[in-house]
Amino acid sequence: MTLLEAVYTRRSRRSFLKTSLPDKHRQELLRQIALLNLEYDLHIQLIENAAPVFAGFRASYGMFQNVEHFIALIGRRSDPLLKRKLGYCGERLVLEATRMELGTCWVGGTFDRSRCPCQLKADEQLCLVIAIGQVSPMEGRRESLIHNLTARKTKPLEALYTSDVEPPEWFLDGIRAVQRAPSAMNRQPVQFRLKEGRITVGVQAISPFAEIDLGIALLHFELGANRKINLM
Repeated sequence: MTLLEAVYTRRSRRSFLKTSLPDKHRQELLRQIALLNLEYDLHIQLIENAAPVFAGFRASYGMFQNVEHFIALIGRRSDPLLKRKLGYCGERLVLEATRMELGTCWVGGTFDRSRCPCQLKADEQLCLVIAIGQVSPMEGRRESLIHNLTARKTKPLEALYTSDVEPPEWFLDGIRAVQRAPSAMNRQPVQFRLKEGRITVGVQAISPFAEIDLGIALLHFELGANRKINLM
């Protein structure tokens, strides 16, 4: 499975099996994390066997089951592109996990930060996490119900971009991949613009996670369009 294929097959999962991460998957995730941290000056960490972070109804509002492992998205507070980078790199890890047939879910607030055993330097912050682990091939009734309650209708393609010309097919392929990008509350606030041959992108909503959403959408666009656009 390619990363682009993972874009179209991945589905958020909230119920996990109480198992360890397979060693070959753990090692590959750690390798990918190390490469992304080096390239983007981040401090992303894979945290295992930390069930208390999601324990109890109060922490997760009953939305998750058996979350024992997660990816902590961390970087320097002073980095003006921190959240955009974390969205981009976090989604890259989500898609890599999808290729490994692991389940994932972006989590912004429904976890206990005070119990997170991640390592933070003085100038760093934990922005959000990605729950990760082995899952059943099919969703259970409870998980399916939660998904249906939280899902929103996907925006039409034309609502995700503007263009001063008839857009080329590679651009539309990128936007089609953006349609599949996860976003906070599934609002899909990112809009791409093609003007005089130049691509720009922005968000249409004020949200603590707007830049995260932007980073995720950037990765999806690049994978769909099969070209780097360097908007970091």
